[in-house]
Amino acid sequence: APALSGGRRHATQLVSGERGSFGTDLSTVYVPVAQSNPPGITVIRAMTLGIALQSSPTKEMVSTLDWSVLTPRERRALRIVEGRAAMGWATASWPAMSPGYAAMVPDQRAEPVSDVDELLQQAYELARSNLVLNVPELFGVPPGIRPLSQHRERIIGDGKRRNRVPWSSRRNLRHMRLAMPVGGTEGESARLVIFEESPDSEAESSDADRRVGVPYPEWDYRLSRYRQDFVTVVERRMTPRYDRHTTLDPKIRRWFMAPHALARRSRMDDGDQLDVSAYVEQFGQSKAGGYTDDRIYQAMLPAQRDVATAMLLDATSSLQGRGGAEFKLQLACSDALCAGMSSSAERFAVFAFTGETRHRVEVIRLRNFSDPVWSLPAGAEIRPSGYTRLGAALRHVTKRLAEAPAERRVLLSIGDAVPSDEGYEGAYADADVNRAVEEAVAAGVIFRQLAVGKATDGQLERRFGPGRFHRVSRAADLPAVLGRVHEELTSQ
Repeated sequence: APALSGGRRHATQLVSGERGSFGTDLSTVYVPVAQSNPPGITVIRAMTLGIALQSSPTKEMVSTLDWSVLTPRERRALRIVEGRAAMGWATASWPAMSPGYAAMVPDQRAEPVSDVDELLQQAYELARSNLVLNVPELFGVPPGIRPLSQHRERIIGDGKRRNRVPWSSRRNLRHMRLAMPVGGTEGESARLVIFEESPDSEAESSDADRRVGVPYPEWDYRLSRYRQDFVTVVERRMTPRYDRHTTLDPKIRRWFMAPHALARRSRMDDGDQLDVSAYVEQFGQSKAGGYTDDRIYQAMLPAQRDVATAMLLDATSSLQGRGGAEFKLQLACSDALCAGMSSSAERFAVFAFTGETRHRVEVIRLRNFSDPVWSLPAGAEIRPSGYTRLGAALRHVTKRLAEAPAERRVLLSIGDAVPSDEGYEGAYADADVNRAVEEAVAAGVIFRQLAVGKATDGQLERRFGPGRFHRVSRAADLPAVLGRVHEELTSQ
């Protein structure tokens, strides 16, 4: 992908599952593992053709569009026109790809375009035609759009979403001048209603529902089983703006600068005590005329701990209050904790998450395990938004943490600890979060939730299990609690 795109794409990621499809978030190109290719087209050849389409500059064009204002037919038309334009760009750049595209999509022709206005004009003309619009699998999913099943198209067409406030009544019983009922009947105030749907009211697999990202299961306590590949997680990189000389807030930093456990290190160039064994060995080597090692001292130094720590920050709309002050405090604490861990050579990473229904849970990588020590996450420009599908985010970060080489792995989750999304609330969400935590613990991960907000101990215990959470009643207390909890977990 980096070569085909001229550096505009940075990586390629395979996507498993029946619903996998070609796609890109303008940084990573997603390639499905399962493909149906015509005779003569190998898997590698098909992947190359698909990656070339996702590397096209037309992806940047359509990423600026507001897809929500288009009808479902106009969306399909625009996807087809954009795919043809991408194919025109690819064949112009690499003419040898033309036979491959002719075999993969024989009913489509390459049509290069110059700008987004030309794309839209061709899409509107195609939508007004009487042709049947079937988007080829090779064209994939453009950035910024998720294909909708017919069921969801009807919901959006009606302007309604499930699992939100109840529909207004047609009865016109006004209690005041120009009053309008916003929820329920007879002018009652709106309230959140959780409908207990049948577990299978929305199909777990659909050929039309192809999503970009990594599929994860979700635990359904009503069926006592997982809903396989039910949630899609998209991980994207956000590079914070940072300075090698960034100054941390002393009021926050002081909680993470506590002295680490010390250990005596032998064979040092300098120290506070002579290393007798090293000295005797050095003396014998010098008398024998051999090589001598001048490292003959001992010193007390911070013990190097073989620990990998991942922090998961809640970047959803529940953190929007007071101008996002609580989320900014989370970032500041993560900065201070990162600075503290770098002094003991610990591996650490920082993630934030948000989402828009089960079809797109975003995990934002603010700092990777391999990033330089001065790369701090507080420079990230994130505005809290979206929903809290916590179980999927925990599963994804657990997977990333398991890939880090370390003797001990610690996962610290920070947020209000209240899961909330479309169809993901109440007992169903609590059970899924609890199962995700149990999966992490079973994988050898030490988990702790720092709950900032009004969640009760009973609610937190149902979600995370006994002894796996710390309730922080005031956001200002977060630095002290986080510093203490991390030191306790990593020094065990």
